[in-house]
Amino acid sequence: MKKSLFDLIRYANQLLFFGVMIALLGSVVFVKINDSLRQTQPGQGYVPKYNAPGVPMVNGATATDSKTQAAKESAEASGYELNLVQRIDEVFIFRVSKNQIDTRVQHQNSSATAMQTMPPDISISSITVPRQRTVNLMFSRAEQSSSMLLQRDALISQYDLKRGGGNAPLQTLNVYMIITEDTNSDQRLGRGDRIDLYSSAYDGSDLRLAIPDITGYRLIDDDRLLVTRNQNEHKQFYLLNLQSNEYRLLDTSFSIDRQTAASKTDD
Repeated sequence: MKKSLFDLIRYANQLLFFGVMIALLGSVVFVKINDSLRQTQPGQGYVPKYNAPGVPMVNGATATDSKTQAAKESAEASGYELNLVQRIDEVFIFRVSKNQIDTRVQHQNSSATAMQTMPPDISISSITVPRQRTVNLMFSRAEQSSSMLLQRDALISQYDLKRGGGNAPLQTLNVYMIITEDTNSDQRLGRGDRIDLYSSAYDGSDLRLAIPDITGYRLIDDDRLLVTRNQNEHKQFYLLNLQSNEYRLLDTSFSIDRQTAASKTDD
């Protein structure tokens, strides 16, 4: 009797195990078939399995007007990649990325008409930049023509848009670290090339050179930057007023009184 009961329990366990395995196998088959239908038979209410990266949402809004979308599609067709960085008031700011700069290309819709970055060289038709790095910024308003920050693409290694307020220092202008020339002649823009500091209004207009040949900067007070430069292998610090576009050198020299051996002996 005990043996029959044990055999019955073992048989029931085997049936339960096979039942679970069949259910799992059925679930896998259903998922595969469903995925296949999603990819091959789009229709009413169709939701694709993969969505291309969309425009990031900033401050609860996205740039979806027809002209902005057309500008995005046009840029991507030219080998550029556009991504929304931020919206300031009514202005949408896009990061323009590419891994190669054509020095013959000039943007007609640039607001920086006085700034001729990277003059074309007939011996060099393109300059390589680090993969998909920022080579320009686009500023766009709804139902208006967009404008580019730079007339000719360059490598924007760092930028900070209008920011601050409250407990943080206020920066009313955009600030950019830009490499415009291949100063080390390696046909690349990047490490080893001169970096210049520029500023502009929040919408990219009124672009102007602030300090050439810098190594970095930091916002320390309202519209005031502490900027570092290397001069003759010595680090120097400058205080830049963004509003006036004037900067002053800070005295960081050491004054050391070196006593000679003779003076020490006399003591």
